[in-house]
Amino acid sequence: MEKKNVGRDFEDALRLFLDGFIEAHPKKTWPSWFKTCTTYGGHKEADHHWRFSFTAIPTSVLGPGDSWEAAKNGGYVLVRTDMETGEKRYVISNAPSDVITIFEAIVDIAMKTVLIVSDRDLGTINGDDLLPLQR
Repeated sequence: MEKKNVGRDFEDALRLFLDGFIEAHPKKTWPSWFKTCTTYGGHKEADHHWRFSFTAIPTSVLGPGDSWEAAKNGGYVLVRTDMETGEKRYVISNAPSDVITIFEAIVDIAMKTVLIVSDRDLGTINGDDLLPLQR
């Protein structure tokens, strides 16, 4: 498959995924934390099949001296402050193991279908317990 087609396939799969999510969770039902505390992503699993999910990160993943600071790009950056020296270090990449999957689906771009794998009730999630990922 050409690289150009892979990009188009990703865009088509993402559009189907987002449409499926909005069908299950209309924008007017989104809690105030949803846009700032979630992110989405996906990957190709097989021909015409992609897996996408909305995820959030619980605040419990922060360790001693960890905090979030607003970044210039509109998001947030993890800051680790040395408890003895007070020196700050900015963490460029940190993939916590504790991730909350809010909505996950398999998209078949050939059939234009979305199979929901898991779907959490947004009303049962406390936004105060989630890390802000964007402003």
